[in-house]
Amino acid sequence: MTEEDQFLSLPSVTVDRRQQNRIPLRLPVRIISRNPLAEVYHEGKCVDFSEGGLAFVTAADLDVGEVVDLEFRQEGETYRCQVRLFYRARRRYGGHFVKRPAKSAFTEARLQHCG
Repeated sequence: MTEEDQFLSLPSVTVDRRQQNRIPLRLPVRIISRNPLAEVYHEGKCVDFSEGGLAFVTAADLDVGEVVDLEFRQEGETYRCQVRLFYRARRRYGGHFVKRPAKSAFTEARLQHCG
């Protein structure tokens, strides 16, 4: 067995680097990306978030490393935050907050979507 085969036969280990608990939810979100000519609006759904970041699904073709604005509505209020995308898995994206949303956005989402 070659050294490469030995390496590939080792069990994979997944390290969870998240420092905050994730809150699962299904909340519509508007994704705003930018190109040299204009802002581009996409629809998506936030699937979970924490105080440090979030994950969402969308049909949009976004680039890892890109900074996008996200808008979501809760109880008639619109919350906006900036996220740097750090992973993509098909239609699912994950990002870290560049500019965190107001603390009340997290509190309201917890109350509305968590038991």
